[in-house]
Amino acid sequence: MIKSSEIKKTALNKLDWKKSFLVSILFVLTNLALSYALQYANNLTANIPIFQVAFNLIYLALFLPLSFGFVSVISKLYKSQIVNATTLFNEAILNFTKTIKIFLRTLLKMIVPSIIIIVAGIGILFLTLQNLPITTENLASYSLYIFFIYFVVLISISLSAIPYVLSSYILADNNNLTSKEIIEQSASLMENQKWNFIKLIISFLGWFILLAIIVTIANMSLNETIANIVNSIGLILLMPYLITSIRVFYEEAQDVVITENENNN
Repeated sequence: MIKSSEIKKTALNKLDWKKSFLVSILFVLTNLALSYALQYANNLTANIPIFQVAFNLIYLALFLPLSFGFVSVISKLYKSQIVNATTLFNEAILNFTKTIKIFLRTLLKMIVPSIIIIVAGIGILFLTLQNLPITTENLASYSLYIFFIYFVVLISISLSAIPYVLSSYILADNNNLTSKEIIEQSASLMENQKWNFIKLIISFLGWFILLAIIVTIANMSLNETIANIVNSIGLILLMPYLITSIRVFYEEAQDVVITENENNN
């Protein structure tokens, strides 16, 4: 597996900036429209929780295929295939059911490790409380400690999803596979590559931290609407770069598996 810097360099060289940005704009605007529709629906049903849950599930059911459509289009551009203004939506519609199934299978795979992580976090907190009760003097320290435990639990649960992060890229190349086969293939490709993937994602943190700082400044000095616009522009610029880099990572992981199989034979 090549270094993250080499993966990103390859991604930059292969990225069709003009078409990627146009697709990214279309994706962000469509997602914003869905988000505002969700917010409007939730406001109308503020006193009816079951409707709010239903609307959020509908949003998720639309967002997942749309996100796959975005990954699929960027993958097609990476492979120099022809795309048009409707490809994003065509890919989302054609793979609607399969993207939902992949998401649900991923959640099922995460249930056991997530329960173990949550129980471990609660256990650590309980043991701490048993040995060091909360007092007025250590209340502030305890608040930070609880936040730290909560943060570690969230990160740990997120890490349990790493084996399945390549599912969208596999589906983009092999839409004849079942959701079960896609999940299994992703886990197989990621078997010895989890740390390499984490390093790749960490290498993008600087860009997202910079965007967060700019958005915060815009929100404080201007207004929330301007801050949202700035955030959307930043995501439009960064997402094609990130997705293309993961695409390169995916192909590198495939090459590693092929090489290992050849050596074993």
